[in-house]
Amino acid sequence: MKPVPPLGTLPLVTVIIPNYNYGRFIEKCIDSVIEQTYPNIEIIVVDDGSTDNSVEILETFTNQITLIKTKNNGSIVARNYGLLHANGEYICYLDSDDYMLPSRILRHLEFMISEGINISFCDTFLEYEDNLLKKNSVNTERVISLDSFLDYPSSTFVIPSAVLMRRELVNFVGIWDSALKSPAEDFDYFRRCARVSPIFFYDEALVVHREHESSLTSTIDLDQHFEDNIKAVKKMFLDLPPNSSLVKKKKSWITINLSYFNAGMRRKKIKVVVKSVKNLIGTIFL
Repeated sequence: MKPVPPLGTLPLVTVIIPNYNYGRFIEKCIDSVIEQTYPNIEIIVVDDGSTDNSVEILETFTNQITLIKTKNNGSIVARNYGLLHANGEYICYLDSDDYMLPSRILRHLEFMISEGINISFCDTFLEYEDNLLKKNSVNTERVISLDSFLDYPSSTFVIPSAVLMRRELVNFVGIWDSALKSPAEDFDYFRRCARVSPIFFYDEALVVHREHESSLTSTIDLDQHFEDNIKAVKKMFLDLPPNSSLVKKKKSWITINLSYFNAGMRRKKIKVVVKSVKNLIGTIFL
């Protein structure tokens, strides 16, 4: 991969916003990008077949965004549509129920260029239904490597809305895996990024992540969550270099299945408990 260029002529940053029935949030989301202190931004909004007033609101931004309308295929497919139409040298993801602080892109981009890195994520604030903001301390090391995903297979290190990455890295990694559901697709995508380039943490909260009753993080089904995360971990194992430690692989497999065994016990999800036990027994055959 080519070295990161210096901040001379301002590189174009493409912000990709997938939206489905978040009419009550989308205006603030887009306004937060329009109001950025960084001037060279392309905004692509992919409406995923909304049935609320989203499209009506989006059409008021005709001269400020590129609007793509699709059938309802899920946020990952919508994100991929955005990638295919992006022109920027840098890609920034933003979920339509989240929003940015005004200096987000400028400060984040300056950090990436000054450090000569290809992908990083900033810290975030969490906003709840009562509008209280709480800083989300991710409690992570400064650099996330491929080993981080192997060591912590049940963790989602990165919120997509907090990510900024070079388009050249996107070209290496490819599109998001739409066969996976949230948050397994986040784990899978950024794990693939870490195969190519370390992921750096920028320790400043520049994005507000909303937690509300219809957000994905509030409506996760444990059974589906378990199935998708196991798929993502198996996919990771297939992608590991030939010289990867078998001990680390087995430890990773035990870690994720113990995590779901405990979650299944707490939430009385017998199906998850039984499957995790079967997987743990099968560890000896890895």
